[in-house]
Formats: sequence, C-alpha cells, structure tokens
Amino acid sequence: MSFSDAEIRESIRNLAPDVPIQVWPAIVKSIQGTNCTVDILGTDLEDVTDVNLRADDEATEGVLLIPRVGSFVYVGAVNNSVDSLYVCMVSEVDSVQVKMGNTVVTVDQDQVHAVRDSCELLLSTLATLKQGQTEVTLDSGKVSIKNAGVSLKDVFSDLISLLQNFQVVCATAGAPSASVFPATLALITSLNAKINQLLQ
Repeated sequence: MSFSDAEIRESIRNLAPDVPIQVWPAIVKSIQGTNCTVDILGTDLEDVTDVNLRADDEATEGVLLIPRVGSFVYVGAVNNSVDSLYVCMVSEVDSVQVKMGNTVVTVDQDQVHAVRDSCELLLSTLATLKQGQTEVTLDSGKVSIKNAGVSLKDVFSDLISLLQNFQVVCATAGAPSASVFPATLALITSLNAKINQLLQ
C-alpha cells in the first residue's frame, strides 16, 4: 500500500498535532565517541554537547557516521526536547563504521578496514589480508605471502640456493650419479617442509 505526500504529511500531523517537529542547522565543533558538540546556527546556542550520532549509545551493531569537524549537519530533538538532540543528516563524514554480528567495516579518508572472525582486510596505500598468523600483502606491484614461520620469498630463496649448489654422489669421476648427496637431500627435505608450512 502506498500513500500520497498529502496523506503522509497528515499522518505525521496526527502523531504530534500540537507540536511541530524541530530540526536546526548546525556546525560540528568536536566529536566524542558516539556524540558530538555543535553550534546551532541562527541561535545563541553554542558548544551544545552530547548530541547523539546514533539512536542508542549502548547499541553494539548498526551504522555510525562520524561527521567532519567544521561540517554542516541537521540536528533534531526527540519529542522536541533539547535534552535529547541527535544528528539526523550530515554533509561530510570523516569515517563510517558498519557493524553486523561479528563483522566490522570501517572506512575513513586513509583506509578501509574489514574484520570478520579471524579474517582481516586492510586497504590503504597497500592491501593486506590476514587470517591468524598468515598474511598476504600487495604493495608497489609486488606480493608478500608469509606466516609466523616462513615467507614465500624465503622458500624461493632457499630453492635458488639449493639449485646453485646442487650435488650428487658419483661412484667414480665421469660415472653416472648414484644418488643425491646427503647434504643436498637434507636441504630438499627442509625446503619441502617450509613449502608445506606455508602453502596449502
């Protein structure tokens, strides 16, 4: 069922027939957690504190818009009480936080940060994906893959070193090789353990 503009306005008037809804333009002076301090324009109300940025200060989920200090906002009053002021519209934001269950996404001027359970994504001048001790980073056209014990670069460095110094056992000079030299075999075994530690 849809309503016309006139029907919506009439319904709002019926909700509070004797009291107009009060909304004032304001300038943000400072931010304090989920509240802000504002100067209400066109009035002598300056440094008005405890203006709510969200409907419930105790809420653990939802969207939180942090307006930029010095920016223009609209401030409303719950039941037209100046003791219950809230920001109802913003013109500029410094950051946005969205929290739903165990997922938190924060966006500000410098980065995007998303966390869900043990996974974490950070986008700034570089991109980093973390899960537990494992981390993948993209930076300046290069990639880094590592965990608490080893990095992919270490694995490849060890492989290059192994190939450069590869040794085999020969029965006599010029005879075919009989087996891999024991020290070389130990290096191959160690390299395989590192690969298994890092890659799935």
